[in-house]
This record gives sequence, C-alpha cells and structure tokens, in this order.
Amino acid sequence: TNKYWFITKLFYNSFRTLRFISKHPSVKFGYYGAIIKYLRWHIVKRFLDYPKHIIILKNVKFFLDSSFSQSSGLFYVGLVEYKNLSLLLAYLKEDEIFCDVGANIGTYSVILSKINKCKSICFEPDLNCYNQLNRHIDANKLESKVTAENMICSENNIEKSFFSGKDTLGSIDL
Repeated sequence: TNKYWFITKLFYNSFRTLRFISKHPSVKFGYYGAIIKYLRWHIVKRFLDYPKHIIILKNVKFFLDSSFSQSSGLFYVGLVEYKNLSLLLAYLKEDEIFCDVGANIGTYSVILSKINKCKSICFEPDLNCYNQLNRHIDANKLESKVTAENMICSENNIEKSFFSGKDTLGSIDL
C-alpha cells in the first residue's frame, strides 16, 4: 500500500471538484474563480458557526452545512444538476405535482415549489437529510406546497436495512 494514499486521494478529489466547478454551465467565474470559491468554502466552513444560508435563484434559501455534499455544490455553482433542474423549471406547471424520491436536502423540491409554485411530495429516508429538508421548507415558507416524508419509497411492501452516514450515501441492503 502507498503510505501517501490519503494525500493522493485528497488532491485527486480536490482536482475533480475544481474541474467540475470550472466547467459547470452556471459558473461564470472560470477556473481561477472556482479555486477561490473552493478554498473559501473549505477555509470558512471551519471557522463559521452553522447554520449560514445562501440565496440562489429567486430568493430560494438553503442552509450551508459542511456535513451535506449538496450544500457544497449549492455554494460552488448554484444549481448542481443544472440541466435536469433547468428542464423541470421550464416545463413543470403550477397545477402539477413533483414527486421527489430520495429528496436529500430538498434542492429540487424547494426550488421547483418556490419558483414554479407547484406542489412537491418528498421521500427521504435519511433522518439528517430529512431534517435539513424540513429546515429548507420552513426557511422558504413552503409548508403548504411541500410535503416531506421520512421514509423509503418502494414498489414492494418489504423490510430492508437502510444505512446512512458519511460514507454510505444512503445505501440499501439488497
């Protein structure tokens, strides 16, 4: 084994993230701006007390929390999954319902319900993500538009083990 594996992995992941940020369609500050924003996040998050919030798009609020990778993405580029969310923003109507299975911290549901005024139903089994999702619903005053359920959504009525935590990304024991 390589005794420098941690440093190698750290640099590799940092490079990948910086490349993602600098090539993202919603980023207007280029590679050097991406480096500055990346460094700023990683330095500032160690000294700030959470929660701090950012506003993206039309007054949509999200809380920054370093324990959620989605928070980092929102800080770096605004819309992490730019193409998917842009498509939904363009076509989802006010009288339609958006079903968000695996809602995480509610990026899709909160943005769509706030901007397009559609109703959203969210399913998020991870309790930490579910709690953060509810904070985002409250912060954006979307209680009448977004319903969040702390459960796994499945086509079968069976019991499975669900693992959550830092390195599991919410995995299910199949």
